[in-house]
Amino acid sequence: MWVRGCALGVTQQAVSARTRALEIRTGTALVRRSAQGSTLTDAGVLVAGWASEVLAAAARFEVAVDSLRESGSAQLTVSASLTVAEYLLPDWLVALRRADREPAERSSSPSAASGYSGGEHTGAW
Repeated sequence: MWVRGCALGVTQQAVSARTRALEIRTGTALVRRSAQGSTLTDAGVLVAGWASEVLAAAARFEVAVDSLRESGSAQLTVSASLTVAEYLLPDWLVALRRADREPAERSSSPSAASGYSGGEHTGAW
């Protein structure tokens, strides 16, 4: 546990105290302690796996919250070949700019959810 504590920037005593507190909260032994060192019990392996998932979710949450703080403007690059899209793209871009200024419409229909109906843009971008 000392090596893990060093990696986290905390002392071995702090790691031991936090581990004991978690064992009390969970009501089960998470670490098998011996003179040769400490190893995780089966329950400890499970809890460590769950904790990793929680930490990963917290990191994703932090990134998502940080994105809310940004200016709200993003750059979009669109390319269209000489196809039907060349004819439809200008109207789609106008609809996109309009949708950016208006609240998005909510719909549960598949065509509206995808934003297309008969070659015309119908939903929010």
